[in-house]
Amino acid sequence: MVKTHGYRNTVFIAGGPDNSFSQERLNVYKKVLEEEGILYNEDNVYYGYFWEGPTVTAMERMFAKVEQGMDLPEAIICANDVMALAVISFLVGALLYFHKYKRNKVKSVFSKNVGKVLVDKDINSKRRK
Repeated sequence: MVKTHGYRNTVFIAGGPDNSFSQERLNVYKKVLEEEGILYNEDNVYYGYFWEGPTVTAMERMFAKVEQGMDLPEAIICANDVMALAVISFLVGALLYFHKYKRNKVKSVFSKNVGKVLVDKDINSKRRK
């Protein structure tokens, strides 16, 4: 994410704090941050326990912090595909909610960032054809 996209403000959704596979993936995340000169911030690590429900809870916690002033991350990195799909579902739902009901900074930043991703994906899919 850092080298390819230049993202420096990231969140990591790990499995569980006592799971060896989760710790292995978290250690790789920490190593990449260190190699890129980015300070590791424990507050940017959430635990999804490799399942959808806990991942949604983790996203709710992250958004509570965003509403309290934390910068919206540029990327959310997940330790497995199930959690990645849960994050995508959560973000699509949040985008629809914020677009329809909220008129604040979170809505505008969130909409711009998600909109950019959608446009980039559309451009990239056209290049492959």
